[in-house]
Amino acid sequence: VKPAKVTGVKAKNSSRKAATVSWKKAKNASGYVVYRSTSKKSGFKAVKTVKSAKTLSYKNTKLTKKKTYYYKVRAYKTYGKSKTYGSYSSVVSVKIKK
Repeated sequence: VKPAKVTGVKAKNSSRKAATVSWKKAKNASGYVVYRSTSKKSGFKAVKTVKSAKTLSYKNTKLTKKKTYYYKVRAYKTYGKSKTYGSYSSVVSVKIKK
């Protein structure tokens, strides 16, 4: 069973040079992977694997002021040693003002 697509993704400039990404719980998820890029279309890299299905946010620190970052999230389900991934969420952006 593949986990559901992650929805309700939001990103905000939460504190100095930091962004908090949050999302809604996805069905059948064991955890989540947060991806970040400085371009909307490409260059996404995994910045955090959230190992709990109950954790629905991630604070990304040490970002650059005046830069815009793009995030997307996908859920995964663990079966023994293997992982099955769900679809990527839609991309959200945040400009670091603080």
